Formats: sequence, C-alpha cells, structure tokens
Amino acid sequence: MMLYKLPTVIFYPLLLIWSIVYGGIAGFIFKIIEVYENWRVINHQHLYLWKKYPHRSYRKYIENMWSHHIKGKPVELAEYEKIQLERSHPEEPFPLSRLLLNSVFMVFITPFMALSGLYYGPVHVFTTQMALHNQSFKNSVTECNN
Repeated sequence: MMLYKLPTVIFYPLLLIWSIVYGGIAGFIFKIIEVYENWRVINHQHLYLWKKYPHRSYRKYIENMWSHHIKGKPVELAEYEKIQLERSHPEEPFPLSRLLLNSVFMVFITPFMALSGLYYGPVHVFTTQMALHNQSFKNSVTECNN
C-alpha cells in the first residue's frame, strides 16, 4: 500500500521494471504449466474414453474405417465390408497415435506459448497494478473529502 503513495516519477519506473521482471518470468512459467496441463487433460480424456466406453469408441473406430473402405465400391458390398472390418479388428487398438500426436503438438506449441507468456505476463501485471493504484488513489481522495 505504501508503494502506491510514492511520487509518480518513482512509481511508474518501478512498476514498469517490476512488470517486466516478475510478469515476464511468471508469464513464461505459467504458460509452460498451462501447456503441460492441457497435454495431461487431453491424454487423460483419450485414455478415459478408450477404457470407459470401449463399445462406443469401437463403433466410431469401425465407422471411420468403413467410410474409407466403402468409397467407390457398390452399395451391395457395404454391409459385407463392415462385417469383414469387424472380424479383422475385434477391438479398437490402444490410442497410441492420438497420444503421440497430441504430445508432438504440445512440444511444438510450447515455445510459442512461452513467448506469449513473456508478452502477456508483464501486460497483466502492469494493468493489475495500475488498477490497484487507481483504486488506492480514489480511496485516498474520498478519505480526504470526508
């Protein structure tokens, strides 16, 4: 609270330095943590759906393969193709490709997210501290008027 009572010439440079140092470091770290949390949640969702709802997931898996196999073939062979796919693939495989693709994507976007944290962190700290400073100034003016 005492920092807000400093003269403007001292307050704004200190606030700017604080915003850049603390906001940059915190923004960088929190964006990396955000990427990790998103990676963990998405992978958990894939595993949960594969484990908890195997029948629904299996139906979607067969329907997807069937739609690719049936293209350009006569309609009469559609049901036969579906039966053959169900026989050749009795259960959906472990979602390794989805987990791997998600991991590669998250590794790819991590530097960009960290850089955005280096920008948005100081901006957030500066605007938050300015709002607190303005609120403190308004409170002190109201106290003086009363």
